[in-house]
Amino acid sequence: MKKKILYILVTLLTGMLLSTQTKAQLGSDDAETGCGASEFSLGLLFSPPWAQNHEYLFDILDKEGYYTTSDSLDYIVYRIPIKLFVYKRSKNPLVTDEVIKTYIQELNHYNLLNRTGIVYYLNDRPEIETNDRKARLGYYLEAPWISLWNYERGCVNVHIAEYINKGKGTVRGTYNYATKSAFVKANSSSTSLAHEIAHHFDLLHPHRHWKRGKMRQESVDRNRKIKFSLFRHGRNCDNNGDKLCDTQAEPNLTNFVNKQCEYTGTNTDNWGDAYHPETNNIMSYPTYRDCRNEFTPSQIAVMLAAASKSRHASGWKVKNKGQNVNQQLNFDFNEPDNTLKMATEFKMGERQWHSFHSIYKGKRKKSAVDVCDWVRVYIADNKPVTLRLVSAQAAMPTVSLQAFNSSEKLVSTESADAYTITIPSGFEGQTVYIKITNKSKNPYSDYYLEWVK
Repeated sequence: MKKKILYILVTLLTGMLLSTQTKAQLGSDDAETGCGASEFSLGLLFSPPWAQNHEYLFDILDKEGYYTTSDSLDYIVYRIPIKLFVYKRSKNPLVTDEVIKTYIQELNHYNLLNRTGIVYYLNDRPEIETNDRKARLGYYLEAPWISLWNYERGCVNVHIAEYINKGKGTVRGTYNYATKSAFVKANSSSTSLAHEIAHHFDLLHPHRHWKRGKMRQESVDRNRKIKFSLFRHGRNCDNNGDKLCDTQAEPNLTNFVNKQCEYTGTNTDNWGDAYHPETNNIMSYPTYRDCRNEFTPSQIAVMLAAASKSRHASGWKVKNKGQNVNQQLNFDFNEPDNTLKMATEFKMGERQWHSFHSIYKGKRKKSAVDVCDWVRVYIADNKPVTLRLVSAQAAMPTVSLQAFNSSEKLVSTESADAYTITIPSGFEGQTVYIKITNKSKNPYSDYYLEWVK
């Protein structure tokens, strides 16, 4: 009996996964350039609270201090961990530690640029699988199946593969609503990860349903009303498309945007009005992905609302009604920097802030603590170079310091005071890597790294 129940459950789940991915295929007009995410969201199966009520979104922004805080570094409401799963080939892999660092830093760049109130950090070292077959991840079966097993609670699960094969082509990325997992192809655009994670927080494509009839297509006219509907009322743009009126109605912009990020299409909506879309929205499909750099205020409000409804919201939130909370999550934006290849550049004369912060691991697990930082120093002269750690705002960590050459050979360790390290002469024109290992049991500590003259 138990085997029969298990078989039924597996069959139902597989069917759900496949149907979600099949709808994603139908929702993407171009397998090579589309993100591939479905136009159907399990989280939005029923009308979201902001549909037909855009004041709901303004209230969220007001509640979270969006209108009163202009500094993007001060306006951080959620610090959310990412669990990263990487599938790379054995020879000449496209996914490296440097690529992973770039992905996370670009993700935070676009969120800070738009003051979304959300930033991200790695919750652990990425789980890396060197497998030539999985490096070319299958879109229909393999991707949803692998995300069912490679999954961690309390974070956003992200899978990076060298290729995501879909039919005869590939997609840059996708989001699977059934397993709540994002997928990104290696060497995709700088906004790809921001785009896919935004799907996790309930954002849809602005061109959603643009080929449908008047009942589902979003109109160009922002004041056009819904007609002949028993369950929907108000403006068309509050009900159709992505259900947000501050994202302009648009067709799929693939092939309709030039290198100057100008819209070149002549499409009209079902009412005969010509489209005049913005081409820089991160959720759109412009021909040149470098055009993308913006989330609108309504999109930001949707993401904040989705984060607030997560069962892990209390473990992510760092600002509540203007007051700082969970400050042990206050990571520095040099991260990720926990491997030699992820080392942050430390320039001559610079003073650089770092933190060892807590890592939220979900409601059922104890939080972990950041274990190490890496920095790299270019040695210009044939002279010894000394670096030191000094106290910052919080408790000073207990650390060990080690210096390595590019071959990862140890060349120096900390001095007797444990907070100073000297790189000996003989490294002129080379880069030396400094590992700062956290030996504290404190849930949070920070420091400045500086040069000793």
